[in-house]
Amino acid sequence: KLSNIMAPLFIGQAVNNLRDGKVDYYAIIMYAVLGFSNVLFKQLQNIIYLKVKQTAYAQISENTFRHLHQLSLEWHLKKKMGNVLRSMDRGVNSA
Repeated sequence: KLSNIMAPLFIGQAVNNLRDGKVDYYAIIMYAVLGFSNVLFKQLQNIIYLKVKQTAYAQISENTFRHLHQLSLEWHLKKKMGNVLRSMDRGVNSA
């Protein structure tokens, strides 16, 4: 988050120095490094949370499947299976 906040400050400093006729290489390099680190941190976060998401998805799917099998035959015969499957898919995918 800090890199996302600091990057515009460095590019602003570089632009202001450019207006004065100076090229501020430090500000330009810091802007690039902070921009890269922002993307890097987001990708690392996605990698870390991937296992959690996969585990949660598998558990929710298994619990839903087990619950549907525990329901009575009468319940299954009275319900329209298309609606049940659509609702089940929506619930699992929303998690």
